[in-house]
Amino acid sequence: MYELITVPLLFIAEQEGFFSYFIRWLSCVFWTLDVLATFLTAYIDEDNNKIRVPRMIAMRYLRTWFTLDVVLVVFEWVMIAMTQDSISGISRTSRTAKVVRVLRFLKLLRVFRLQVAFDLIGQHIKSHVWNLVAQMLKSILILAALVHIVACCWYGIAGSRPDGGWVTRHIEDKGLVAMDFAYSYSVSLHWSISQLAGGMDEVQPTSTDERWFAIVIFIFAFVGQTALISTLTSSMCQLHIVASRQYRGLSDLKRFLKENQISSPLSARIARNASQSVRVRLKNMPEESVELLGFV
Repeated sequence: MYELITVPLLFIAEQEGFFSYFIRWLSCVFWTLDVLATFLTAYIDEDNNKIRVPRMIAMRYLRTWFTLDVVLVVFEWVMIAMTQDSISGISRTSRTAKVVRVLRFLKLLRVFRLQVAFDLIGQHIKSHVWNLVAQMLKSILILAALVHIVACCWYGIAGSRPDGGWVTRHIEDKGLVAMDFAYSYSVSLHWSISQLAGGMDEVQPTSTDERWFAIVIFIFAFVGQTALISTLTSSMCQLHIVASRQYRGLSDLKRFLKENQISSPLSARIARNASQSVRVRLKNMPEESVELLGFV
């Protein structure tokens, strides 16, 4: 998650401080050890069997993530081997630093491995309600990550142009002297978010590459917005169905107790015990409630 946030920001903040350099060093150590640890980490095969044989684990890892992990780790160690001053010198005298920043975007491919973590979290959530909430939060986090990456790329396209692109036009229109990091990121993030609602008039593309980038992002934003809304709507409907089912059951119980003239203290105790039984039932799913077990 740290790399998901900081790597795109290199398009805006070209120079890294000591803290960022130190975190990068710790990240490299972690991923280097992760490569070694993966050779000893068991996995679940297609038949839902836990595989603990080192040879089978190694063969599976070599066929999947090993090549990418080794390339990224070696590349990052090479970058760390350069001193901070040498990196700054290269960025001032050539376009090497810009190429390096683009190549570091390959590290974001590790984000796809987060799906395994999401699956493990989902397996430990027993409540159907909380599982729906987790799915909605997952969709929102994915959207926030994509908006962040698009915002940084939007600024990076302008920063790679000699004339400054939309950044220079925005400075001239607003009568600014320059844009600091916070203001630059906020404007880019505002532009990125606005693509979900049709764009914004304050910032407009000023070159062909910026316009093509805006067109592509607008198309993907339209499709992504539709998918996100449908996912959230489906989850909210399921939450409403679960809540209304519980409310209807308690309402029928209270109505029955009232029609049979049950005393208020006894009715409250019965309703409280019924609510507790429902909560226990939701935490511990009985066998007869699982329809698919009949097909196993």
